[in-house]
Amino acid sequence: MPYYQKLPVVIEAEGPITEEQIIPTLKGDMKADVGDFIITGVQGERYPCKPDIFHKTYHAVENKEGVAFVDVCVDFDGVVHEYSSGWQGADVIPDPPIVDTLKVLYEYLDAGLTIAIHSARSAQPGGIEAMRNWLNKHDFEYRKAMKPVQEPLAWEIMFPICKPAAGMYIDDRGYPYNGPGTLPDPGVIKLFRPWNWKLKP
Repeated sequence: MPYYQKLPVVIEAEGPITEEQIIPTLKGDMKADVGDFIITGVQGERYPCKPDIFHKTYHAVENKEGVAFVDVCVDFDGVVHEYSSGWQGADVIPDPPIVDTLKVLYEYLDAGLTIAIHSARSAQPGGIEAMRNWLNKHDFEYRKAMKPVQEPLAWEIMFPICKPAAGMYIDDRGYPYNGPGTLPDPGVIKLFRPWNWKLKP
C-alpha cells in the first residue's frame, strides 16, 4: 500500500475553549466541549477538534506562511531516546529515555521556552506519530511521580516535519562552531562520534 503525507497547511484555531459551543459546520451543527479547539479550515469552514487529536496534528507557527521559531530544537535519537539499539526504522523506537532528559525538558517549559523535537524520523511515514507515542508512554511513568502532575510533554512540544528556526539546536552529533578558524580539520571529523559510540580511528 502506498504512503501519503499531508501537505503542510496553516490553519487558524481557537482554544482550548472554556465553555460548550454549538458550531455550524459543513456537516451540520456540532457540539464543541470544554477543552476542545475550534479550527477554521482552508475554505473558511469551522469545526471542533478534540485536544488530543489537535496536539497530534498541529503545532504553533508565527504567521500564515507557517514560519515557526522555537527557543530550542532538540534531536530525538541520542538526546531524548537512548538509541542504544541503533536504527530499526522510522516508526520503531525500542530504547528508554536518556537519564534526566524528561526532567530537563520540563525545566525548559517551566522557564517559558518553546521546544521542538526533530529527527531524521520526522519526514518519514509514521515517524512523528511514533515519537509522540514513545514520549507519551515514558512521560506518563515520569509524571506519575510528579506533584502536581503537569500537562503531557507531547502536548507542549512541537514535532515539525521540517527542522524549524531555533535559538539553539541540541544534537549529540553536533560540533560547536565558535567563529573563523574554529572549523574542525579532517582528522577531528574522523574521530568525532556521538557520546554513545566507541571512538573509531
